[in-house]
Amino acid sequence: DEVPIVTGSALYALEDKDPEMGKQAVLKLLETVDSYIPTPVRDLDKPFLLPIEAVHSIPGRGTVVTGRLDRGTLKKGMDCEIVGHSKFMKSTVTGIETYHKILEEAQAGDQLGALIRGVKRDDVRRGMVLCKPGTVQQHDRFEAQVYVLKKEEGGKDKPILKYYQPIVYSRTFDCASRVFFEGRDMVMPGEDAKLEIRLLKPMALEQGQRFTLREGHVTAGTGVVTKILPNLNEDERKDLGMSQKKREREALKKAQQKAS
Repeated sequence: DEVPIVTGSALYALEDKDPEMGKQAVLKLLETVDSYIPTPVRDLDKPFLLPIEAVHSIPGRGTVVTGRLDRGTLKKGMDCEIVGHSKFMKSTVTGIETYHKILEEAQAGDQLGALIRGVKRDDVRRGMVLCKPGTVQQHDRFEAQVYVLKKEEGGKDKPILKYYQPIVYSRTFDCASRVFFEGRDMVMPGEDAKLEIRLLKPMALEQGQRFTLREGHVTAGTGVVTKILPNLNEDERKDLGMSQKKREREALKKAQQKAS
């Protein structure tokens, strides 16, 4: 009963027919949206963070990264870091543009392009983040609380097994991974579980960051990072790339060596 309903026709407005159902109705709809839907609260107090969606090279100007500012305020002249995909670079924001307008600053929620100094286009890629220096680190191992989607929710019709290898999607990055868990052999669709997830390479990650697990075109689960764990050592990283059969062979080989 409290939801306002506005009737009208956008086609009538375009064709300049029946002003009451056309132009006037569209204007009334805009007024209703402005008055009824609250303005989203922007996270302006935290250090700026821009997940990079795309990278462009502008002749005569340099490299531009684009994306939606996730939090904070980004100003022209600010020092910044580009983090992710096992890379780390320092730079300075020398220009900000949004929808062909030059800005001195942008706020959380703005879709923008940021011109960065001294960075080659090929050194930056989608999935990295542009952030305030020292605020975001790269990690390849974390604990997470994950919900495994049921088939009717768009998920799998089979359980997730230990050493499952989905693709992790978070912000603008995607990365191959392997899933570990203790005290059980599988996680059934429709269940919540605490998992340890190891990424194929370090990515920009924070506690509280949300992500999805995908296998092909299927979203297997959704989750949130609950704890950042120490990065993988050389042996753990080598183990990460092993198939299950090779893992079993290596375990058997080690057991035989100990026995002898």
